[in-house]
Amino acid sequence: MAETDWKTSHQTPQEGLTKQPGLVVRRKTWVGDYDKLKTYAESLHVGRELKGSSSANISDVPEGFVASVELTRLNGDRGALTLSAALYESIDVWGLEMTELQKPIKTWKRNASDGEKPDLTLLSNWEGQAGNPAFEQDYNAYKYRGQALTGNTLELAKMIREEGIEAYVVYTPIITCTSRLNGLPGDIGESIGKIGVPTPASTANCAPPC
Repeated sequence: MAETDWKTSHQTPQEGLTKQPGLVVRRKTWVGDYDKLKTYAESLHVGRELKGSSSANISDVPEGFVASVELTRLNGDRGALTLSAALYESIDVWGLEMTELQKPIKTWKRNASDGEKPDLTLLSNWEGQAGNPAFEQDYNAYKYRGQALTGNTLELAKMIREEGIEAYVVYTPIITCTSRLNGLPGDIGESIGKIGVPTPASTANCAPPC
């Protein structure tokens, strides 16, 4: 065998796949000139996309991001290089959590189904009398121009005036679906930080759990 052929790197039959929580790790091994393999190995960075090397005759590398690099010197200035590349496993993780929301006190009972929605117009007119001596009596009596505040409108006025309540807390369930991606989607564009409707392609594997 000529020396040039003897120093040419070639892939060995050693190849494997390992699954870890959320990850798929693939590995392959090459044997070739130690110095060339060392130069190539030193150029790799864990966490970055794994790419081959024409100078070291390394091609058909595992798809993914560098997980580990192992180089061993063999007899005759030869070396064995094992590369491992990791990709996120294509899964969707569903979650359910209770989120605390603060709402302005004037939204209280605004969707009441019993017809007892506070009259916010009357409430605002009543509040406008505060501090005006001419309307102090009506204000203290929860009236506006002789019209008394009643029902939930009166309750709301008392919470604002007597208890100083400005907001109230409600708890609402939030369902989330987290998809792990191995790269930045090409259509992410201006959608970062905005609420929108997912495209059919992005929800193909995002079906709610039974």
